[in-house]
Parts: sequence; structure tokens; C-alpha cells
Amino acid sequence: MAKIIPMFPLKMVAFPGEKVNLHIFEPRYLQLISDVLEDEHIFGIPVFIDRMGDYGTMVQLSEIIKRYDDGRMDISAVGQSVFKIKKFINPLAGKLYAGAQIEFITNIQDGESGLNEKMKYELEYLLSNASLSGEVTIGENISTFQIAHIIGLTIEQAYHLLKLNHERDRQKYVLHHIEKIMPEVDRIKEIKRRISGNGHFKKSDPLEY
Repeated sequence: MAKIIPMFPLKMVAFPGEKVNLHIFEPRYLQLISDVLEDEHIFGIPVFIDRMGDYGTMVQLSEIIKRYDDGRMDISAVGQSVFKIKKFINPLAGKLYAGAQIEFITNIQDGESGLNEKMKYELEYLLSNASLSGEVTIGENISTFQIAHIIGLTIEQAYHLLKLNHERDRQKYVLHHIEKIMPEVDRIKEIKRRISGNGHFKKSDPLEY
């Protein structure tokens, strides 16, 4: 069923379950957050890549981290469900910000345990070789979206993953990406080893739409 929610377009992909921290300073988005606080605490983050994409993620406002004297604020939200835009409305009647009529995408949980175990194994190997093992914790129930967040996907690749509504397809996509970049990680590790052996040591833009 189509639903209309406020829209906060960004040049990023927010995955379901992901924590999103935002600095709010534009008048339209300050108004959006104020309205969201009085309503359902939800808004949409559609992906902007050169132009507005058809897909995005509904997020739930979880915390106002800081309010500044000039009205700006830092907020934290958590990704909930993937949606597809049916009609983009810019601006919403009587508002500074845009909204959209959306439909939520059904998330089909048809993942394979074998693929999941292989994905985690390859991730652990990748992090170990990239010297990042101590910085990332791989829990028993780590999700495909969580793994995707830490393997260096481009915004285009992350957007492609977001549009996949079958867990099995997401598993295969993430696994393929890890296997594809592994040789490069191995190459960098070898370069570091050689350098060490030689004794050398070596942080939302406003969008127009």
C-alpha cells in the first residue's frame, strides 16, 4: 500500500539496520525533523546519484544528539525498510521539504546458510589481511547489509545491493565483491611487507532536485 513520507535525499545508501548520523542545517530539513518529531519519527532517505533514484530506505529518528544555538542539530536515525518511490512531491503542500508516495519492498528471506558461512569466512580473511580485524567485530548473526557496510562498496554498488529483495541474491553479490577485491588486498599486504623489510615506515552536501 502506498504511503507518503517526508524525503531527505542524500548522496549515500542507508541500509536497513544501519545507524545514520546527520548534521542538519538547511531550513527545509530543520523543518522536516521538527515535523518528524511531532509525528511518527520516520522519514525517507532516497539515494541521489547524479539524479534522484527510485529506491531508498525509510529511517526512524532515534535521537537528537545535539542542538546548536543557531538552530542546527545533530541527529541519529536507524534504517528500517527499503522503499520504491511511486510519486515524488517537491515540495509537500505547505512545507519547505519534499515528500514521496512510496511502496515498501518485500524482503524475501531465502538466504542460504552455506553462503552465509562462506561470506563470513571470506570477510574474516579479508579483514585479517587488511589489518582491520581489531576494528570490526563479526558477530554470529551479522547481516548481509552489515557486511556490505564495511567492504568498501561504491555508492553505485551499494544502491544495486539495496534494490535486491532476495537475501540469497544479496549474499551472492556481497561474496562476489569480497572475492573480487581480495587479490588487491593481498597485493597491498605484500607491498607493506616489502617496505617494512627495507626499513621504511610510512572526514551532506545540499542537493538540487
